[in-house]
Amino acid sequence: MQAWTRLSDWILISAGFVAAFSPSMVKTTPASAGTLALLGGLLALCAVINLAAPKVLFVFWVAALLGLLLFLAPWGLEMTGNIGSSFVAWVVGAVSVVVGIGSAVRGRKRSREAAGPPRAA
Repeated sequence: MQAWTRLSDWILISAGFVAAFSPSMVKTTPASAGTLALLGGLLALCAVINLAAPKVLFVFWVAALLGLLLFLAPWGLEMTGNIGSSFVAWVVGAVSVVVGIGSAVRGRKRSREAAGPPRAA
């Protein structure tokens, strides 16, 4: 896979930016604003790393973990009263988990296929 061309990375960058900049658009508490900004920024950073180095597949697992943390944040930080920030966290978190795990599994399969069958000793 050529660098800077994977759609899944661009989806993760977009999701990260939405999460990072959502505190300026929806009602948040200080804790939820910081969490959205931090996890969104880290998610976008993971995607940029994947865009620049497409063979580094473990970063997809990191993106999936960040998405899971983002999805669980409304309950952990008791921000479910702020429906806007909770909704952003749930949607971006779910998208990140699905795209991260799917891309990691697909990338692992492609790298195995590119390596070919194992050689006999």
